[in-house]
Amino acid sequence: MKRATVISCLATALSGCGHARVAPPAALFPLENAWQVAVPGGVDHGPVADGTRVFYVSVGSLHAVNAADGKVLWTTAGREGTLAASPHLLALREADGTVWGIEPGSGSARWKVESGIAGTLPPVVDGDRVLVAGDGIAALDAASGRVAWGAPGEPKVTALPVVAGSLVIVGEADGTVRARDAATGASRWTHASGGEVLAPALPDGEGRLILGTTAHGIIALDAEDGKRQWRWKVGADVTTAGVVIERNAVVATQEAVLWGLRRGGGNMTWRAALPSRTLGGPMRFGTAVLVACHGLRPSESLLVGFDGLTGRRLGDLRTPAELKWPPAADGRAVYAALRDDTLAGWRVPAQPDPVPPSPAKP
Repeated sequence: MKRATVISCLATALSGCGHARVAPPAALFPLENAWQVAVPGGVDHGPVADGTRVFYVSVGSLHAVNAADGKVLWTTAGREGTLAASPHLLALREADGTVWGIEPGSGSARWKVESGIAGTLPPVVDGDRVLVAGDGIAALDAASGRVAWGAPGEPKVTALPVVAGSLVIVGEADGTVRARDAATGASRWTHASGGEVLAPALPDGEGRLILGTTAHGIIALDAEDGKRQWRWKVGADVTTAGVVIERNAVVATQEAVLWGLRRGGGNMTWRAALPSRTLGGPMRFGTAVLVACHGLRPSESLLVGFDGLTGRRLGDLRTPAELKWPPAADGRAVYAALRDDTLAGWRVPAQPDPVPPSPAKP
């Protein structure tokens, strides 16, 4: 009877019976070098991607190339600043707070507005609004550029704003995490993190905000009231956002470590060593992540892959030249500006669809 019970349990585990979720195998490699194009003068800002196009700024002009093959789609002169893209709007933010709303398909300007918010953080396009942060924060109407609300001159914002339901979450230079009402900009709650906040918050879809700070910790806050639910101590700063992969929050730290932490309680599910400090946060592809790291030699960088469920290292790719800026991803490919004045795209193998849980047996 005992032997039969063991066999039955093994069969149940292997078949995914009950409520267990059977995760598909993660596949990131080999990365296919889809294209590499010359950018005379190099990339000054970007790249950012919207799924079909890749955008960047070079020598005072804004450029768009086809995400599939790198062919030039359009160029608009007289545009300089940081970028954010969606399929319906490309936003360019100048350092003095001027924001352009641009048609992604043609490069023509839809609107131009003075937001009143100086700074160099990229804008954030979220549905029907564009958020601009730096020396304060403002929300613009994505269709017209009209300022819906603004808080100029308020505490300096050091982390990209993140929309979480009815809230806009920002990190400030003095270590404050602040939640603002997305409709009015009014402050709803604050949390003192203990260190400058450089990493954007990560909404986990279950009412938590997960983020790291320069206080050598990864924390989870209740999105409703800002109260801390848990903290995981790390050995270095966290400067980039994490990603959610099922029950895990995957976060990189500047001690060259990638952490998989259980979202609900903050306990470690896995820990993986990175070859060096990161050049950006983890990029999600199915249940796997890619992390851009400094290379082992000055002339290269690395794209390193990990299974987001187990932390197993999946492989790496040495870039043909050193990365100039953090790469961009759109779920199917990675795009990067290189220090040899080129822009490159790598295709990721198709990710399998998640396997749904099997019905529970009586």
